[in-house]
Amino acid sequence: MRVTKNEITSFTSHNLAESVSEWLLSNTYRYEDESLYEGYIYKYSGEDDTNSDTNPSISTKWTKIRAGNLIAMLDNKPSTFSKNLEKIEVTFVSKGYDKLALFNVLAKKVTIVVTSKWDESSSRTYVKSLVNKEAITNLRDYATQELEYKTNLNLNIPIVHSCIVKITIESNPGSFAQCGHLVCGKSFFVGNAAWEIGLGLTSFSKKEVNELGEIDFIKRGITDRDDFSVTLSTSSAGRIKQKFKDYDALLLLFTITEETSKMETLMNFGYWEDFQMLLSGPVKSEADITIQGVL
Repeated sequence: MRVTKNEITSFTSHNLAESVSEWLLSNTYRYEDESLYEGYIYKYSGEDDTNSDTNPSISTKWTKIRAGNLIAMLDNKPSTFSKNLEKIEVTFVSKGYDKLALFNVLAKKVTIVVTSKWDESSSRTYVKSLVNKEAITNLRDYATQELEYKTNLNLNIPIVHSCIVKITIESNPGSFAQCGHLVCGKSFFVGNAAWEIGLGLTSFSKKEVNELGEIDFIKRGITDRDDFSVTLSTSSAGRIKQKFKDYDALLLLFTITEETSKMETLMNFGYWEDFQMLLSGPVKSEADITIQGVL
């Protein structure tokens, strides 16, 4: 099991356009006008044809309502989307990152190109199709199954400093490519997860029953809740415990298994809710961990 804190806060280049214009002190605004400031969209509540002498982040006349198109895939809220017609392209510089994950993706494939900053001829390309073939197990399924796409992607990338990472998210022609969240950073190894993994879901939907016994569902979000045990090195117990202290109240990528292909879905994006460690021997010990996802 590995834990990764997202290290990407901005991009060196991108093709994402914003739907509203940047806030300017010299402009005047009308009631409920929207403006972009530091990546977020604010709504104006002042009088028509006026403005304030302070920026929207501290002015009482402006209210932050949502992330802009660029920030949406970096704002730790996978329910918000960065989107672009047919293709999203973003680039950043790696500082020794070895994990990359995309959540709530709407696309047919993702291409990642890792290029040395000092030698452009030295590069690696990873192409990942998001077509979900897991439901196709026989010829009948192949002929009748509707085409499905995966929405999450996990990838190990080389631990190389000062390399340029370019991510291209492609949709079908005429459709929008979307990405809810990007996570990339250097992972922290905790230990080997045992197979007694509890994979659960927490539903926030509401059920209401009226006086006639009729049921009405109010659909809300669903998140992953995972419980599992990890075998870890006893000599690393103190360091691991301190790391979890440092990672308290942070959204993290939990890669529960190091398997690839079939097992790449065993990951969670969320926060650790409970961490209990048992020092059972001089060489190996155990830890029980509960993760609450935010997807």
